Amino acid sequence: MLAALVSRFDGEGPQMRRVVSRTIVGAVLAGIAMLAVSACATAPGITSRWPAMSEPTGWEPKAGACFTEFLVQAHRAAYKPIDCGTEHRYETVAVELFSGAAAQLPSPPAANSPEMKAAWADCDAKTTEFLGGEWRNGKIWIGVSLPSNDNWSGGARWYTCQVAPLEDFWDHAISTTQKSLKGEFAGESTLKFGCYQQEKGSEPRVDKSCTEPHNSEYTGFVKVAYAYDDLKNHTDEFFSKCRSNIAQYAVRNSSVTRYLCGA
Repeated sequence: MLAALVSRFDGEGPQMRRVVSRTIVGAVLAGIAMLAVSACATAPGITSRWPAMSEPTGWEPKAGACFTEFLVQAHRAAYKPIDCGTEHRYETVAVELFSGAAAQLPSPPAANSPEMKAAWADCDAKTTEFLGGEWRNGKIWIGVSLPSNDNWSGGARWYTCQVAPLEDFWDHAISTTQKSLKGEFAGESTLKFGCYQQEKGSEPRVDKSCTEPHNSEYTGFVKVAYAYDDLKNHTDEFFSKCRSNIAQYAVRNSSVTRYLCGA
């Protein structure tokens, strides 16, 4: 067809030849462009076979990690886990998620809020499970860490349950360890409360094996609904619960335990 078109106008002079030539070149280029578009639209392995992109996910901590510092609000730049076989203070027991109304809050839950109390209660139970025994029966500290405000704004809704050993129950100084505390209370442990030698007016108590002479012994704990600072307003109730606890541990008649213990 192109050859016939050229022959028809061959006698019309060089001007007509240039017009025809430009028409032919334009037709060829248009054909090439159409082929290129068609190839891009159907080429296998490029756009037609790409899998759908998953929803973006934010950073979150990992359970079983150990640290030298505790962060009330954690962010990625400050997240520096270390080997639990090296000296550390804190260990992540579990990583859980806020849900429902708590997840809809514009910022992380505040201290003493219902949402934070629920998270703490969850960590309470998970720490006992992690240790293999009730965490209150030993020199153990627990805490809850939240996302930073920026992480929360970016969609993070996790909270972490943290555990740490204490130097002593009374001063609450965090100790160090070079092992994981997982399963620590499933058997004998130096972190468990036990037997002591306590001389009147002396500090500190001296740890003793319960198989050797001693004058005081841990019997258990009691739960109360008020804060420690409010204890002074509930002494009768508190000491009554303590005497019942001691009676169950040591003697049958709780009426005489007031003469056998410091409660």
